[in-house]
Amino acid sequence: MAFELHPRLAAGTIKLGQYHNCQILLKNNSHYAWLLIVPEVESTIIDLHQLDKQTYLYICELQLKLSSFIQEYFNCYKLNTACIGNVVEQLHIHVVGRNIDTTYQQGNDPAWPAPIWGHPAKQAYTEEQIIAIQQAFSELTLES
Repeated sequence: MAFELHPRLAAGTIKLGQYHNCQILLKNNSHYAWLLIVPEVESTIIDLHQLDKQTYLYICELQLKLSSFIQEYFNCYKLNTACIGNVVEQLHIHVVGRNIDTTYQQGNDPAWPAPIWGHPAKQAYTEEQIIAIQQAFSELTLES
């Protein structure tokens, strides 16, 4: 199987790392603390329940670690996790930090308390912000 990241996911993200067969991506919108988990699986697997048990467990463990990273690094109030795939069918999981007061370390949360999907506010990270996030992420221990 030759895995290829969906062009829409590739265009709006920055790769932070890899965990087993999952890519970890930063959504390039500084309004939200938003990471994506993209399992490198066959294109016919579009929902979590279709995964083999081991891959599913890796994703659960990764989601837990990324949630803690987002909570600590971005100082978020609430975490949202979703695997929707209505627009981009390729299996991917969103892990998003949200803030009730609309501010956090990197920017603001203009959609609070509504969902972020479809909200028009977009602002790319600066190069300095990306470097700082990459540095903090590089210090994260993903292996158990």
